[in-house]
Amino acid sequence: MKPTKNQIALLAIGAVAAVAAIVMGFLIFGAFSAKSGAVEALDSAMANARRLCKAQISPTQEAVDALDANRDRHAEWFGAACEMASEGDRAIEENLNEAAFKQQLIDDARELARLPGEANGAIVAPDFTFGFKDYIAGGVLPEREKIPLLQRQWGDIKDIVRLLSGCGAAEITSIEAKDEPKESEKPKPAAGKNAKKKAQAKAGDEESKAIRCRYELQFKAKPKALAATFNALVAAKRFAVVDAFSFSREEDMVARALSPDKGKSAAAGREKKRKRPRSGAESDDDAAVEISAAKKGIITDPKLEAPFVVRLSLSVYDFGSGKSADARDRELEEVAE
Repeated sequence: MKPTKNQIALLAIGAVAAVAAIVMGFLIFGAFSAKSGAVEALDSAMANARRLCKAQISPTQEAVDALDANRDRHAEWFGAACEMASEGDRAIEENLNEAAFKQQLIDDARELARLPGEANGAIVAPDFTFGFKDYIAGGVLPEREKIPLLQRQWGDIKDIVRLLSGCGAAEITSIEAKDEPKESEKPKPAAGKNAKKKAQAKAGDEESKAIRCRYELQFKAKPKALAATFNALVAAKRFAVVDAFSFSREEDMVARALSPDKGKSAAAGREKKRKRPRSGAESDDDAAVEISAAKKGIITDPKLEAPFVVRLSLSVYDFGSGKSADARDRELEEVAE
């Protein structure tokens, strides 16, 4: 039997209602899911807010203002520190030719050789060449492309020699520029006082390559002069770092007074173990010598004590602010833009 029109209408209405119910169910499920997700997000945000409120720096306008003030103070300190570190940067003559530089080396070496010391009244021996033997005592001309580096190294060596002589060192026995300068990432120092504010504003994100030159030297100095040398290195305008050092005496004055043969070996740390004496008489003789020396009174005198032999490794940094006048003007213009 065929369905009547009423039955067809009821079936259609039922189908529509079923679809509507299904759609409504999905909508309700989506609404509950969205609400659940919103609740979880709210709980997470509240927990994060509570954590921030309990932190040392609270999320308030006062904290933001304090951070801004600290950043400004850091930029000011950074600029001042860079200026201080680069105060001793060396200016390089860009147009110096090979012959002129060689003559400058020779003239400066003669002047340095006359500085006071204890090597026949001078800080160095007469044939000392300050690590530039080929250029000072030989017929070699420096390569033109190396002249800027050689200028920087020679300037450092002159400063070191003058510092040691001024501090009372007895004699410089060797000094040498070790290798090609190494570049290390260092903060860029302020270019000048006129551009100080601009440089401080960029202090956090600007970097330049500082040049490090290494030197190794050996010199003789008594305790007072040795202490004065390290104090002078710390206070020098040129930014220098002591990488390593050691000092020792060539001989021990006390051991030498007791036994001349034992003095040199004791100070050098090479004294060999003595063989056990074959007879008690030899042992008694040695003891008698030492007792006799002790009875003579003072066996040492600080004024007569041999100086220390000091070995020093030194790194000298240049931050590039001591350029030629033209280079400084160009840098100031770049910072001011």
